[in-house]
Amino acid sequence: MNKNVFIQELRNKLKGLPKEEMDNALGYYIEYFEDAGIDDEQDVLKELESPSNIASQILSDYAFKDDEIKIKKSKKGISSIWFVILAILAAPLALPLALTLIILVFTMVLVVGTLVFTFVIITVTLFGSGIFVSFAGAAVMTQSFSTSIMFIGIGLICTGLGLLIGLLVARLAPRVFRGIANFARKSLTRFKKSNG
Repeated sequence: MNKNVFIQELRNKLKGLPKEEMDNALGYYIEYFEDAGIDDEQDVLKELESPSNIASQILSDYAFKDDEIKIKKSKKGISSIWFVILAILAAPLALPLALTLIILVFTMVLVVGTLVFTFVIITVTLFGSGIFVSFAGAAVMTQSFSTSIMFIGIGLICTGLGLLIGLLVARLAPRVFRGIANFARKSLTRFKKSNG
């Protein structure tokens, strides 16, 4: 292996990164080789880890570089999970362990996504039915005042529950996705330590 093959392998492993991030990472290693000089190229290759290990670390670091900054959208958490999966695939791990981790993370994302979707449907249903029942209560106001008040009360309760569940889902979903991403990152780190 020489410098060009090393850089090309690293480039292939980092294809999932945004162009700027990939260019920064590749630029660092190209400069590293240039600083060593042509005579020491083989020494640098011996000193560096394999392109797979380096790519795995870069992808993992990129996935969690915003970890200190609060991620406000669940989309960010999902993209972090995606980069962790890319890091797992780029790492020279035992294939069964890597597949197990990928399946586990995918299953967790699927279960949480299904729960979020379910609670969104419940929120919309409660909110919509609450408004409908409130209007129905107002419509029968002239026929039976007590029935009207009961319907309006039930409608307001349903609307309030819908809003409450919606707010809880909006606040908890990003945290749960971040938790899954952190679990995947810690598992990847443990696998890398035990295999390398």
